[in-house]
Amino acid sequence: MENTIDDLHVHVPLFDKIVESTRLANMDGTWPGMTTLLTKNGGAVYLILLGALLGVQLWQSYIGAVVTYKTLPKNTFGRLQAKLVPAYTIVASTLASALLGRWIVHRAHALDFGSLCEVVRGLEYAGVYSAIHTIHTDAFNTILLAAVGLAHFVNLAVLAPATTDFMFARHRLEADEASQEKKTDVSPEMHKLNRKFNILHSLSSFVDLSALAATLLHALFVGYIGTNNL
Repeated sequence: MENTIDDLHVHVPLFDKIVESTRLANMDGTWPGMTTLLTKNGGAVYLILLGALLGVQLWQSYIGAVVTYKTLPKNTFGRLQAKLVPAYTIVASTLASALLGRWIVHRAHALDFGSLCEVVRGLEYAGVYSAIHTIHTDAFNTILLAAVGLAHFVNLAVLAPATTDFMFARHRLEADEASQEKKTDVSPEMHKLNRKFNILHSLSSFVDLSALAATLLHALFVGYIGTNNL
């Protein structure tokens, strides 16, 4: 005989909520089963994708990178990041694209940008500010997800490779200068490399932080509206 929720019921507030939500979906009070959970549970899939995106962003940029930077020698850390960052940006941009696609398909107003499109097409940039206020909330979240995907793609295709090139150039110059007489001043070549590297690294970090902020804002909105229509 199949066990029902009533057979397993314990009067714990959290469990009571689970029971009630299950009864709303299954009037007979039985567990929905794995097939139903996997095929008719789009909201859970969306949450898993969103959680994976947020988790990989937080871990790579603000936990893993910080710990390895403090632990490993500088050159070793640089070589490790040169391998990790491309993998990270590929995963993050893929997750953001999957979320964007599902959001557009399942949210009725995901592409309701109000009068903004008409203002841009007519080059009436004076009215952009007022047009922004006509954007539907769903469309605003479409912009957030698109920005996340674009930010990670820009890091993958442009900023990260350029930053890595200058990092390895610094490593080579440091090795060359170390083989010469010890110098007290930074060479002009090293100064130029440091300046370019710092600019690119700052841009890359800013883009990454912007993507994280957009993801967090979208997650807050999803938490507010729920996942019934996702």
